[in-house]
Amino acid sequence: MSWKAVKAQSLNPGTLNRSAFRFHLSILRNLGELLETNSNLSTILESISDGFFSLNRRLEVTCFNRTALKLLDRKASEPPRTR
Repeated sequence: MSWKAVKAQSLNPGTLNRSAFRFHLSILRNLGELLETNSNLSTILESISDGFFSLNRRLEVTCFNRTALKLLDRKASEPPRTR
């Protein structure tokens, strides 16, 4: 769901006081910026020809690009393998 759809569904000025409404609106704007940044990052990672994957602090794979999946003979729908 896009942030605009979330914004349209959840904002109802009649049920919020003015400061709560402004706070809610600022959160939705930040969410929109985060979603746009995530989309841009995904586009960049998918456009590089090298295989890329990221790990979290527990050394679990959190992200693959298509090239990495191809190199590792994996499908995007497969869960990461555990140690």
